[in-house]
Parts: sequence; structure tokens; C-alpha cells
Amino acid sequence: KVVTGELGPYSGALVTEDGGLFCFGLGYFGGTGQCTRDDVLVPTRVRGGLQDEHVLVARVAVATSVLTKEGHVWTFGNNSKGQLGVGTFVDDVFGPQRVAGALSNVRVVHLSCGNIHTLAVASTGRVFSWGGNDTGQLGQGDVAPRSTPTPIEGAVAQERVVFTASSTFTNAAVTSTNRVWMWGYHACYQMGPIAASDVTLVEER
Repeated sequence: KVVTGELGPYSGALVTEDGGLFCFGLGYFGGTGQCTRDDVLVPTRVRGGLQDEHVLVARVAVATSVLTKEGHVWTFGNNSKGQLGVGTFVDDVFGPQRVAGALSNVRVVHLSCGNIHTLAVASTGRVFSWGGNDTGQLGQGDVAPRSTPTPIEGAVAQERVVFTASSTFTNAAVTSTNRVWMWGYHACYQMGPIAASDVTLVEER
């Protein structure tokens, strides 16, 4: 029984009731997780370590990010901007790799992804970001990419984030006190009626 699914530009993912992850689509970038560049024409179980965990959700963009019931994050696919979070900028990774680094002893409870970046919310309410950062979408105060999970500092780090949402280059975070914080691309006034420019630091909206 399929309980959730998501479609990206090149591949799709389905999660079953028993925690299995099935992917399909273009294999060129590795987004199907099948350790091959071959296209996958029907949903096929992703293994490579994920068969031992219970998948809750898969976020599909140019890369695929997976959150498990155990609070682990696994990624595969294109990595040109470090969006897999595994410490390298190797173009493509074809099989699932667990994201470690700053997340090694952290239980992740929520994921959101833009086109080339990812946000992870820990059970403590801290937010970690990694990947492309051309418009400040990582909230780190600069536009440098990160190839490993990096905690977002500043005022938002003093609050407990419970949910994040990500578009291609813009992010929003909701805290336990119902405050909303936003950062990233703002040329089209995505953050409301303020001056249109990229926001590299996390700001309350």
C-alpha cells in the first residue's frame, strides 16, 4: 500500500506502508537510487542500506533526500552543489548514502528541499542546511555552498522550529510559537512587501 509519493523533474518516489521506498524515472543523474544510469520504467525498490530502515518520506528534486523513522537522512542523485550533504561535490551518486557529519547524533524529524539545497529539522528544533547557496537559501549569511549539514545560527537558533518549506531558492520556517522566518531569493517579493533583494540571513516575517 502506497502512503505518500513525490515527483521531481527527472524521477519520482513512492513510500509504502511498510516503509519501503520505490523510485522510477530518468537514471542519468542517479535519482532512481538503483546504482545505475539506466532509466527505471516502473517503481523499483531502493536498497543499498535503506531496506534496513523504515522510510517516512522522500523529497525529490534534482537529488532525492529521504527521511527514515529512525531519524536518519539518506540521499542520492545529482551532487554538483553538494546537495547530497556527504562532504563532496561529486556530480552524481547512484546509490543511497547516509548523511552524517553534524547529523551523526541528531534525530531529524522533518525535511524540505529546494532544487539544489536541503533543510533538515532536528527533534530539538534546530535547522540544518546544505547544498547550493547562490541566493542565500542556506541562511548562513553568505552565498557559499555547503557539502555537509550546517546548523543555521542567529535568532532563529534560539527558537524551536517545527516545520520548514522550501521552493527553488527561498525557504520559510515555522516555530513552536507560531512565528515565521524566511530567507533566500526575494527578487519577486516572495517574502512580502519589503525591498526586493536576496536575503542571506534568516529574518522574521
